[in-house]
Order: sequence, then structure tokens, then C-alpha cells
Amino acid sequence: MKSEPRQRNDYGNRQTEAARRAFELVQEFLRHFG
Repeated sequence: MKSEPRQRNDYGNRQTEAARRAFELVQEFLRHFG
């Protein structure tokens, strides 16, 4: 039971990291082509 929240938190952290990286890539793309 204790491992469940840890897995959910880890998954959420990975999603937030992916979202941040994608957002940064979009900003760079807009800087170059905007």
C-alpha cells in the first residue's frame, strides 16, 4: 500500500518534467521561427 502513492507521485513528476521540456522546446521554436 505504501508503494502505491510513491508510484503515482513518480508518474506525476515524470509527466510534469515532460511537459516542462515540451514547453521549453515550443518556446525555442517560437523564438527561432516567430
